[in-house]
Amino acid sequence: MSEKTNLTIDAAAFETEVNGSCVVIKLKRNGLSHASDIAEKMELIQFIEELSRQKEIRSVLLYGNPHKRGTEEYLEWRENLRNDPQAFRTLSRLINGFHQFIQTIVSSPKLFIYADQGNVTLPYISLGLASDYVFMADNAVVQNPCPQTGTLSVGGISYFLSRNLSRGKILEWTLFRENISTQEAVQLGLVDKVVNAERLMKEALGFAHRLDRFSPRYLASLKKVLNANMTGFNEALAIETREIHKTFETSV
Repeated sequence: MSEKTNLTIDAAAFETEVNGSCVVIKLKRNGLSHASDIAEKMELIQFIEELSRQKEIRSVLLYGNPHKRGTEEYLEWRENLRNDPQAFRTLSRLINGFHQFIQTIVSSPKLFIYADQGNVTLPYISLGLASDYVFMADNAVVQNPCPQTGTLSVGGISYFLSRNLSRGKILEWTLFRENISTQEAVQLGLVDKVVNAERLMKEALGFAHRLDRFSPRYLASLKKVLNANMTGFNEALAIETREIHKTFETSV
């Protein structure tokens, strides 16, 4: 991407806009419904990779679709997958595409700010935990479909949680809790700041603009140091991939 590349685009799965030194990426669709669409996923990944080379950009605000249906959508998608004659291939494409997306966020030298609201399932929480700062609207509910499906969530959620919580807390939450409030999400380390839903974008952009006083090189160095303890992340995703396949096969 050259210095003259247009950073404002309108794609099938997302749209972007530039706000000072921050690029806002708004996710358009409910993720799981289209997560196996490789073309859409690669378009977003390639945009972030190219964006990462832009010297004038300090941060990326990843803004979740406010109309997600949460667990309802997750269960609907899973039922459709059961009836898919190419279920294994579809599931593999979903996992690989989402893992690539997560890894792109982690490896980017830009600071990622994640903001979401409404029904937020575990894959979206993983997007937040892969980012560097997480805002959540006060109307958000973190939803965990895993107790109903008996399968793992995609996105490295167990790895991220293990950095903040004891094994017992992780088991307690992932096995028995289907919904948690934003305040509980803060206590669990899933969210950094809860704000009024109407101020979500303004608050997130305000945080992004506070980064303008620092050089992109300094911010990139800081992110690299903070991510130094993620050396086992890729291995954890590989294990997650194998285990999702196993649990899905036994639950069909």
